[in-house]
Amino acid sequence: YFDYVCGRSSTRRKRNLKDEKYLEDLQRRRRSIETEDEIERRLYGAKLTYECGLARRFQDPDTEELYDKRTIQCNWNQSWTPVDYLDQCVWTQCLYPPQPPEESRMVSNWDGVPVE
Repeated sequence: YFDYVCGRSSTRRKRNLKDEKYLEDLQRRRRSIETEDEIERRLYGAKLTYECGLARRFQDPDTEELYDKRTIQCNWNQSWTPVDYLDQCVWTQCLYPPQPPEESRMVSNWDGVPVE
């Protein structure tokens, strides 16, 4: 499980919430690298961009329109705009087509690119 947090006492880094060693290491690195001034300058205004990955796209549940990316920004009041949620990723292309049987003497020419 990963979480992105926005606000004065948080960071905009990706945090693995189940890995305590990762969190301890992150805290140690932050104390040794960042000054209070540096932390203050980077908190608000942080932008995150999400993508679904290969052969998938976001789908708006109201319009059913598909889109590639969602970018959100951290606000001064610890909220995210334009929205604070992500739409569901849906499959839009196929990957890994089946290999033809050997006895068919057919050859696959799939090049690894998603098939529409």
